[in-house]
Amino acid sequence: MDEEHVKAMIKELRNLNSDITRTNPDYITRITSDAGDVGKGHLYKFKDVLDETHIIAVTAKLLTTGVDIPTCKNVVLARVIRSMTDFKQIIGRGTRVREERGKRSFNILDYTNSTMLFEDRDFDGEPALINESEIDDNGQILSEHEEELESADLEEETDELEDDERSGFPRLPDDDDILPRKYYADGGSEEIVEERIYDLNPDNQLRLSRLIDYTREQVRILYRSTIEIQQRWADPEQRSEIIELLADRDIDFDELKQVTNLPEADPFDLLCHIAFDAPVLTCKQRAESLRRRQGDFFEQYGEDARAILEIILDKYAHKGVDEFNIPTTFKANREFDKYGNVAEIAQRFGGV
Repeated sequence: MDEEHVKAMIKELRNLNSDITRTNPDYITRITSDAGDVGKGHLYKFKDVLDETHIIAVTAKLLTTGVDIPTCKNVVLARVIRSMTDFKQIIGRGTRVREERGKRSFNILDYTNSTMLFEDRDFDGEPALINESEIDDNGQILSEHEEELESADLEEETDELEDDERSGFPRLPDDDDILPRKYYADGGSEEIVEERIYDLNPDNQLRLSRLIDYTREQVRILYRSTIEIQQRWADPEQRSEIIELLADRDIDFDELKQVTNLPEADPFDLLCHIAFDAPVLTCKQRAESLRRRQGDFFEQYGEDARAILEIILDKYAHKGVDEFNIPTTFKANREFDKYGNVAEIAQRFGGV
């Protein structure tokens, strides 16, 4: 917010990173007007794509000035921003791509709910200038055409959100309209009371990312019922296809187990539970249910075949569906060696 706030933030960050700042004093730097020539020196180094000494820069409104920082990977907002112009300038600091330095995206960490300004269909707007160049094989410019669009007005006041049906938001005060209030805390403890992660969808609307809700939506798009999933899940190839389709949509079973607090759940049950409110069983419960309710299934085979099934079932109960990657399962576990190779094991069941 101001110079005092910057100094307090610098102090806390250095305390938290004392192991690094011992050998690299420029790991965290203050870049403000009050820092004078020293601050300017830090700024030049921070902008240098080849300099890796300055990793965290603490500033006060520096990012609204159009400073170019090509390798910026994180923009952290610790003051309230309500000016659309300022917000666009700040977010723009992270949008430079730097392939050779591994910079293809950037994160926004917002502690002030300022990213609500993304909720504006005209956020990107029209380009102010279009520059078209023709180059030869050596990269030399042969011709250049520049077109300034009449509809683009850089001087237009853009820091108001109209209270109409299009935006759905009331007009928010600018930074200059807000009477700054500073609160001082002496001692005490802090904790995160809420964390939200937002995605920007193709319609330029903020969408709260909730993995469970998102998974439910995606599974229902792909499959109509638990029966359809079950029929596909029973076939190894189709089961792999389900897992791949979900992975393509960034749905990971380990993460689902974590957020649902169901670490022992069978993946099939977990999907059906999330998408269609089906009861969820652990792998161990499924194995016990099979033994208890379908004894005939085991009795149709000979002694060795039943022993093999018991081993597989025990492995499933403890490690889940991955144990059904046959023939990998037989080759990777020494318990099956005494029953022969995969072909010999298959013969104990009357064939593949």
